[in-house]
Amino acid sequence: MHKRRRIKRKVKIIIIILLFFSLLLLPYFLINISLLGKDSINVDIGKKYSEPGYKGSFFGKNITNSIKVTDNLKKDEGLYYIKYSYKWLFYKKNVQRKVVVKDISSPKIELIGANPYSLAIGDQYVEPGF
Repeated sequence: MHKRRRIKRKVKIIIIILLFFSLLLLPYFLINISLLGKDSINVDIGKKYSEPGYKGSFFGKNITNSIKVTDNLKKDEGLYYIKYSYKWLFYKKNVQRKVVVKDISSPKIELIGANPYSLAIGDQYVEPGF
């Protein structure tokens, strides 16, 4: 009989400990920040970054307007990060978007003159320009 009581007591203690940690960690898992668009975006050098958006919820409540957005973006070539974060009491959730600024667009060359260009045998070629 004593053995059963001890087992029941240990089970109760384990359940209380599990409940305590579940309640302690539950809010962290209920903070949701989701990025709209891709997690990694390429931007052409010199162009302005256009934010595709993000959404946030906590316990089913919309917290999008409470999400803090910080970045170190520049128009220079390089790798940058945008950090989206939300803090409630001592819980903090962060999500990052990678922004790669690089030369994406190729130069556009427009040739002047006829296409195709005809040249008679013996004539000297003169570049019409570009």
